[in-house]
Amino acid sequence: MYLQFAFFEQKTSDVTVESDEEDLKRGFTAAVMLPSSQGLLCVTADQQFLFYSLTEYLEGCLKLTISKRLVGHNEEIVDMKFLGEDE
Repeated sequence: MYLQFAFFEQKTSDVTVESDEEDLKRGFTAAVMLPSSQGLLCVTADQQFLFYSLTEYLEGCLKLTISKRLVGHNEEIVDMKFLGEDE
């Protein structure tokens, strides 16, 4: 048995859809909180990694904004390295 609850509702989608068939596959398949309040990592059904940061846009109002996006339809990832802004 799975418990489901929502603590945030996203008003618009960050996943691009080109056809009705792709619309059926849209959505997150996994989500993980990143350490040290670095944000949220979400994996989509079409194999994208979306990195979200929590930002304040009005006093007391928070929203999730995309900070990074990794796109790919790779059969196997052999090696991966994350680069900082100054690299």
